[in-house]
Amino acid sequence: MTRLFFGAVLFATLTVNANAAFNPPPDRPKPQNVPETVKNECLTDAARFFGIDRDLVFTLFDNEGGKIGSFVLNTNGTWDIGPMQINSSNLAEVKSHFPAITWRELAYDACASFWVGTWWLHRKIIDRKGNVFEGIADYNSKTPRVRANYIFKFIKVRLLLP
Repeated sequence: MTRLFFGAVLFATLTVNANAAFNPPPDRPKPQNVPETVKNECLTDAARFFGIDRDLVFTLFDNEGGKIGSFVLNTNGTWDIGPMQINSSNLAEVKSHFPAITWRELAYDACASFWVGTWWLHRKIIDRKGNVFEGIADYNSKTPRVRANYIFKFIKVRLLLP
């Protein structure tokens, strides 16, 4: 019982500290648009590698609205980082799969952000047993109302693309 309690306290502490520990640099440069060639090459390669329709990944990027060097503070105190808006609460999990990737690469290396974001989407689709739209909604949130709003926004963006 004591071990279980200690483990739960340790997990809660590490989880809270992982989110609270991240703050973007105060002297960060102004966010920049991703160059079209980088976007086209990196998103296409990542989509092909993970077996996801290229247009869905491009739409996800458009839906996220991130830029190189962007940091968006969420209402829950976490940050969305870089072009694919990878949430700071997921940094430890990203690090466990991609040891060389830190928040800096996610923020300032568009190609790294695209690969990690596409991998994250791939995982979410797998978690939802291949349901692409459920995976896309999970990319953004597990909260039902937030997920619903996100998928409607995604479909709207997708339908407006040429």
